[in-house]
This record gives sequence, structure tokens and C-alpha cells, in this order.
Amino acid sequence: GEGSEDGRTVQWFQRARMEHFPEHAGTAYEVQLTLLGDDLTTDRRPFAAGEPFAEGSSHRYYGETGHGVHHAFLRYFDERGGLESFGYPISEELYGDNGWPHAVQYFQRARLEYHPEHAGTPYEVQLGLLGEEFLAVRSQVMAIASTPDPAPSAAPAQSPQPAAAPVAQAPAAAPAPAAPAVKAKPTARPTQAPKAPEPKKDESRGKDESRGKK
Repeated sequence: GEGSEDGRTVQWFQRARMEHFPEHAGTAYEVQLTLLGDDLTTDRRPFAAGEPFAEGSSHRYYGETGHGVHHAFLRYFDERGGLESFGYPISEELYGDNGWPHAVQYFQRARLEYHPEHAGTPYEVQLGLLGEEFLAVRSQVMAIASTPDPAPSAAPAQSPQPAAAPVAQAPAAAPAPAAPAVKAKPTARPTQAPKAPEPKKDESRGKDESRGKK
């Protein structure tokens, strides 16, 4: 349906999204297809480039992106607006893309799919359902973004650990009694050597001498 996204009027379709560009009113660019081909292959690009070749009525090479468009895809591309409608090719023809067994080719704004069962009819080449695919991808992204993170599970209560038994401390050793103070001994006075006795006078000798003088 029609709505407003990023400030621009848009409308979704199964195979595309249209955007209104009022600044280009009255020109071929007033309404353009969204670059859904680019958006849906962001994680796959760049695709392997093709070898350059000479152009012909059934082949065209775009050096801007390094890819060519061929045969039925080129006819569809030219008949429905070419670059203005689909943008440049961003891949070569691919096989087995998203389970599709036949050729597909991505452009900036579209994906072309080949349906051999409709060869020779207007349905031989069809646009892929990029509108539906893009909305599906966006819904998934939004759903994931809006999912709250799971609450962390409560950790089981742990049993209290028994308190460690107090370690008995040895009683503090009694302080050793202080040694008695040693009293200083009085300094001994030096002993004086006894004086030698004076020799006694010989009194008898004196008497004898006095006698002789007489």
C-alpha cells in the first residue's frame, strides 16, 4: 500500500516499490523504482564480472558495472524502459538463485527471471517478487530487533560457609624480670707502700765516742 517512508511517499507492489520525487515533477524521474535489487544483494555483491565483448543486436555490455545483458533479457529490458526503469545490471545471468532452476539476472532496481515454459509470450521474462521478499526480510529484522533479551536466570542460593574456628593464640610470654642494677663499687684507694723504717742510731757507739772525747 501507499505510505510515507524516510519522508518520501512510496507504494509497495509484489515485484517493486515505487517512490515519488516531487522535485522531479513533470519529468520521467517523478516516480522511480526503489533500488531493491541493490538492497537485497548487499551481502552478495560484488558479483563476478563478465568479460567485455563487442555489442550486437542481442548483446550489450555495461562497463559501469562490468556486466552484460543478453537475448530475451535484453529485449525485455529495452521494451520496458531500460536504464531509467531498471538501472544497471549488477550480476551476470545466474542459475539456481533462491532455488529457481532457470536464469535470473539482478539489476539495481529489479530481478529478471526467465520462464522457458512461456517462451514466445509476454511472460517469457518476468520481474522477480522483490517487493514481497524485501518486506519479508524487513519484518524478520524488525521482529528480532524488538525481541527483548531473556532475563538472566537467578543464580542458586549458596549454602552459607561455616565460620572458621578461631585460632587459639598462645598467651604472651611474661616479660623476663629485669636484672638487678649493679651498684658501682667505690674506687679503691691505692695502698701506699709502707715507708722503710729509718735505721736506728747506735746509741752505744755514741756513748763510746763521747767517752773518748773526755
